[in-house]
Amino acid sequence: MENNWIYIGIFLDEKSKKLLKKLYPLPEWWKEYYDHMTVVFNDNTKLANDIKLINEHNIGKKFKLKLVGPGISDKAYAVQVELPKGLVCANKITHITMGVAPIDGANPVDSNYITNWSKVYDNVYLTGEMKVYVPLTNGALMNTKVDEANIY
Repeated sequence: MENNWIYIGIFLDEKSKKLLKKLYPLPEWWKEYYDHMTVVFNDNTKLANDIKLINEHNIGKKFKLKLVGPGISDKAYAVQVELPKGLVCANKITHITMGVAPIDGANPVDSNYITNWSKVYDNVYLTGEMKVYVPLTNGALMNTKVDEANIY
């Protein structure tokens, strides 16, 4: 894998996205995501590159993520998930950002700072495929919404 990657994530299938939207609708006016769980963001550190190397054999594989429960702050709304055994993730709390608040400076990365998490006791699973998000080949900035041309 080249070093021009932005992040590796487990991108949810449509059924899982619909389930999350049904279980945890966004507050009015929030920006919607319900897209993926970031495995590692490429910040050019040794840790990021090590996690990328550990997960390279998982690219293209499908995984089940156990739903743990929702978390919310003034900037972000996310759902915590439990990874299958053997997967390695850079985030302290593995989660899927569902949405961000309609305030200046609110971004999906703010889900990393949620401290108010709830637990769900049902055996609910989300499914997705591990993919790599890379920049557009023409050098343009990527949209926040995943374009299939940018992932493999």
